[in-house]
Amino acid sequence: MGFLEAMESIEPYVPQIEAPTRKVGFTTRLMWTGLVLALYLVMGYIPLYGIATQGADPWASYRIIIGGQQGSLLHLGIGPLVTGSLIVQLLAGSGLIRFDPGSEYDRRMLQVATKLVTLLLIFFSAGSTVFSGSLGTLGLKAEMIAMTQLSIASVLLLFLDETLQKGWGLGSGISLFILAGVAKEIWLGCLNPFPAPDGYMWGVLLFFLQKSFSLQNPLSDFFYRRAPTVPTLFQLIVTILFILLLIYLENVRINIPISHGRFRGFSRGFPIRLLYVSNIPVILAAAIFSNIQLMANVASGTWLAETPVADFIGRVKVVNNTYVPVSGLAWLVNPPRGVTHAAAEPLHALGYVVLLAFLSLGLSMVWLSVSGMDAKSVSSQLVDSDIFLRGFRSTPGVIESKIAPYINTVALLGGLTIGLIAGVGDVLAVIGGGMGVLLAVDIIQQYYQLIMEETIETHPGLLRMLGK
Repeated sequence: MGFLEAMESIEPYVPQIEAPTRKVGFTTRLMWTGLVLALYLVMGYIPLYGIATQGADPWASYRIIIGGQQGSLLHLGIGPLVTGSLIVQLLAGSGLIRFDPGSEYDRRMLQVATKLVTLLLIFFSAGSTVFSGSLGTLGLKAEMIAMTQLSIASVLLLFLDETLQKGWGLGSGISLFILAGVAKEIWLGCLNPFPAPDGYMWGVLLFFLQKSFSLQNPLSDFFYRRAPTVPTLFQLIVTILFILLLIYLENVRINIPISHGRFRGFSRGFPIRLLYVSNIPVILAAAIFSNIQLMANVASGTWLAETPVADFIGRVKVVNNTYVPVSGLAWLVNPPRGVTHAAAEPLHALGYVVLLAFLSLGLSMVWLSVSGMDAKSVSSQLVDSDIFLRGFRSTPGVIESKIAPYINTVALLGGLTIGLIAGVGDVLAVIGGGMGVLLAVDIIQQYYQLIMEETIETHPGLLRMLGK
């Protein structure tokens, strides 16, 4: 019995959200999306019962990406969800799991495997978080209660994500949660009215107005405001430029001329975007980095701290209630943020950017092969739709040979590009984080296209108004 066949025997016992039997209306889907987002935000503000004090945050550097809030029901965030998907996709991409992207059965069984692995990771993450002391020193009873709360909250988060993906809402829960976290961070970075260590308001826009109205030079603290975490005007300008660059790259594409066999004379371009695999490589890279950080935290608090394992994974120390990596991989994947820190550790900054760029490139190619976006799968889809390349025979092999160079090239360049951009953004301390803003821009673009498609389907007259 193969792996996927084994999943078929397990499928009846794996809880899941049923897909709607007919297409759900746009208003209803919008309502479900809003409800899921509201539940997610509320859970982030509900503290864990029985936790009087909080230990150091093991995911402080990646909170924007994995979502959630330390000490809340969402302490684990979306980390186990993304990691579970990553593990299964890597197994499928490496050939350890025999998987045909074109088979509906194989895709369904892979989803069962992903959910099963994710559930196991949820329980493991909850246990390792509690027993490693990340929530402070607790008694056995309090530890079991805390672990139960973390597990139940993360399972609920898994089902909220599945609710949207099954068609009840718009997009995916993971994308929505990431967007909410980044938007919150940018809002606080720009408009937080609470005082900062320099005596001015924390939000950089309010800081600029406050200095201007008091007839002081608003550019006097352009790069630094007495504390490394306080946003500066330099970060605001870099963030704006960063967003504009991402919007431009999102729309860079090439068009391959195609024709339709059933409609003679009909021809158009088959678009292939530069960011062909979207933001997936960066999400997977963030999951890998956050798990390296977690392993270093666990290793540093156990007997492994004095072994070669800790030398490789890394050791951490607690600074201002935050775990700070000081060696190994954990140190490398935690970049120096801000111009002053990057200037003090140029090799560390360069190493982080290079590592993230090449990791994103590799994950881009892996995702290409397991997601049905490779040239072979796309060519089969075009032939099934009676679409062919002008001037060539309409066979999968011929079409694959012609589009493979385009798809492979954009997957390589796209993965490398988003890795470089995210890495540079992290080092320059873009408000919301380089990874976070990159993901947010891509997610907003996806939601915009999705909403436009739904709106045009509901109101087809808009096509004529848009001249299409």
